Order: sequence, then C-alpha cells, then structure tokens
Amino acid sequence: FDGGYYERAYKLLSKKSASDFSKKQYKLEFTYRLGRITHKMKRSDEAIAFYQQTVNNGREETWFYACNSALQIGHIYEDAGRKQQAVSFYKTCLSIKPDEYKSSLHQKAKAGINRLK
Repeated sequence: FDGGYYERAYKLLSKKSASDFSKKQYKLEFTYRLGRITHKMKRSDEAIAFYQQTVNNGREETWFYACNSALQIGHIYEDAGRKQQAVSFYKTCLSIKPDEYKSSLHQKAKAGINRLK
C-alpha cells in the first residue's frame, strides 16, 4: 500500500476475510487496510463500507483504526459535497479515543468541521 501498489494489495487482501484472523486487532486492521486501499483506488462506496465496518467493530477499542476510518469517511463525503454526512463522521472521529494518533486525528476532524461551517 505505502508504495502505491493498490491493485496488488487489493488482490492479496481480497483472498482473505476478517474471520481469517484470530485477534480482534488484526480483524480491524484488515477491514481498515481494505478501506484505505479501495479509497486510494477511488472506489468510494467500497471504501466507505470497509471503513464503516471498522468503525462499528472498533469504536470502543484503543487502536486508531476506527478513529481514522471515521475521519476518512468524512473526507470522502466532504470531497463529494455531502457536507452534513462529512460533519457527522468528523464528529464520530472526535468521539473515538484511540491510544495512538488521537491528537492528530482529532485535529484533522476539527479542521474538517471548520472547513464546512
């Protein structure tokens, strides 16, 4: 993914499912990574579905996956001109309290809300 090999990464991950992983953290990372990959591939509906699954299953966890997923859904909706939905997901991001990257993710969500005022 980091090298821009989105198709290759998607093909690798699409052979798996979240149930292939035993730990909850890995299940969340799996759906999060598929969201990131499909987002970069400009497959917004698919990305939103993966991100939403991550938010639904991880909002109470301490990992950053759900928080960043909510932020990314906000970006997708903002880019599509769907301001109300974007603000809603930016607020969802702010409601999630991960141990890692909290300040950065929350700052980006606040900036998104401010842009859409």
